[in-house]
Amino acid sequence: MKKLIPVLLILTTCSMSSHELETADVKADLGKALQRGDCRFLAVQGFATFFPGIDDNKETSKIHNTDNFRYIDKSGDFFIDVNDPNLKHQGLAVKYAEKYNPKLLQAIKNGQRCN
Repeated sequence: MKKLIPVLLILTTCSMSSHELETADVKADLGKALQRGDCRFLAVQGFATFFPGIDDNKETSKIHNTDNFRYIDKSGDFFIDVNDPNLKHQGLAVKYAEKYNPKLLQAIKNGQRCN
């Protein structure tokens, strides 16, 4: 008889307010993450997961297949109307990740150690 093993799926998120995204220092944030050995890319939720700032499909597939990413909280693309405050937040999340992800990719290519 086969035993069923329950599996817990944990989605980690990067929780930042719109104000924090607007005023964030990407270089400093990445430096802190790298000091901790955190080499996870930032992903935006939508119909599909995407990694702003990573345009190479091969790299995107590699990141997605290794689960080496975390979602930016409240970055989904389901909005009630154009006045939804989450719409602004998603735009800020994309802009932040567009700066963060390429710098992280370069650090990894330069030999950054990751946990």
